[in-house]
Amino acid sequence: MPQRGFANASLAFNDAIERASHDLIIFSHEDVVLPRNWLSVFCNAFSMINASDIGVVGCWGITANGQYAGHVFTHHDRELSADRPLPAEVETLDELLISFRKSSGLRFDCALPGFLCYSIDICVESSSRGLLNFAIDAPCFHNAKGRYRFINQPQYYQGLKYIRKKWRRRLPIRTASGTIRRYSAYPYLRAKEILYAFLRVKIIPYWHYLPVINPDEKLKGS
Repeated sequence: MPQRGFANASLAFNDAIERASHDLIIFSHEDVVLPRNWLSVFCNAFSMINASDIGVVGCWGITANGQYAGHVFTHHDRELSADRPLPAEVETLDELLISFRKSSGLRFDCALPGFLCYSIDICVESSSRGLLNFAIDAPCFHNAKGRYRFINQPQYYQGLKYIRKKWRRRLPIRTASGTIRRYSAYPYLRAKEILYAFLRVKIIPYWHYLPVINPDEKLKGS
């Protein structure tokens, strides 16, 4: 269900939730590609969660103790799988793809500005209601070919500022892109990115430091 013409992501998603006729709803970035049989894989992985109080579920996240969990393919022709059994309970999920049940009562915060950080907010909202968030083994292809710099995305920092104020009593909040703390690191990060851009220093995304699994090697060993 493509959503266009909304002022922010939350408004678009909430509108889709209200119009949806089914209970389980999946939200993804426009640059996410799903394999042919992905939906059945996802539903099977979802059913493996041994919990009744399920909140937000996705493909990639970070646990409360700072460990990555999930399974995803990137545009580098890399298969990333953190060294952690799935499904795994996580604190927050990467917004490349998330899902939850309409009947859970969860809704996105329409006051959250822009089109970023909504996954962080909904995961914390889920936890505040006593629900559990999970990363599951339902890999999709994230064809993100950006430069992974937020210097040209002020809405990212606006979103973080909003979340920091809204959830100040629950800080620090661990996310796939870093930890949100009481004091903003924006001035430092902005200065760092400006300097790196000037020096033409390549910024390496966090997933480059994660274990890489070669599918061919996995098949040989099976």
